[in-house]
Amino acid sequence: MRPAPVAVTVNTVMAANALLVRIRGISPRKVDVVLAAVLVAGAVAAVGGSKHAAAVALIAAAVATGTVGLRRRAPLPSVAVTVGAILVLALSDPSADETVPGIAALLVFYTLGRTGVARGQTAPKGALPQERCVVVDSGAFMGYPAMYLRVPDASGFVFPQAFQCVGLGLGAAIGAAVARPERVTVCAVGDGGLLMALPDLETLGRLGLRMVVVVYNDAAYGAEVHHFRPMGIPVELAQFPPTDFAALAEAAGCRGATIRSVEDLSVVREWVEGSDRPLVLDAKVDPDICAEWLEEAFRGH
Repeated sequence: MRPAPVAVTVNTVMAANALLVRIRGISPRKVDVVLAAVLVAGAVAAVGGSKHAAAVALIAAAVATGTVGLRRRAPLPSVAVTVGAILVLALSDPSADETVPGIAALLVFYTLGRTGVARGQTAPKGALPQERCVVVDSGAFMGYPAMYLRVPDASGFVFPQAFQCVGLGLGAAIGAAVARPERVTVCAVGDGGLLMALPDLETLGRLGLRMVVVVYNDAAYGAEVHHFRPMGIPVELAQFPPTDFAALAEAAGCRGATIRSVEDLSVVREWVEGSDRPLVLDAKVDPDICAEWLEEAFRGH
């Protein structure tokens, strides 16, 4: 039986991409040079008839494209390279067993590069002090903070997901901030979870703790939406009108900011440089994006 080279290739480049994304200080220009070289190699391999080599090279190009997209504010270079890579791969031989999974990998990594949620993680983590405690509530968003926000030690990560309860994050974050006042506390919470814990927002403002609250606001209980909608089950009960958490934060004595782009995250640096109030970021995220770990979990249901 012939081995499945594409599966091996995809697994390898996924691991390589995870490593690349974590390397500090990659120059976008250098990545562009590598990306262009890989793309040219893929085109040459396709023209020469080496379909598998073309697939490997172009999947690698997709990995680099995702990396560029994660590190840049504008995804246009990712768009151009991805479209070019898809065309070269498809033209090499549409019947080749590498073509379909190769195109799928390109689309996956391009999505990683363009997703506002993923790109939005890279700006605040560079602005926040390294001495921090990250507290994560439960919800459709919960993998992103663990993936993109580093902590200095094990005690810097608090995950109060008792029986997958939603709404415990802010209360736990207040406890962490009181226990470790020398650290900045970052509380990651969904809009549904924060709506369940609004009284804690008043406590946060009254205590004036050194904390940033990141609200992943998709106007829904996102996990339920992504779970049941593909089954054809109505999800209106899991969706609700948009909530202005920035205004609620200001009313509770915190500083509130609405985040709709990476540029809006400049407020984090301003807050770090000097503020006597907790900061609440109402981050508007795309409600149609389902995180990869949720898709994998739901496949088993």
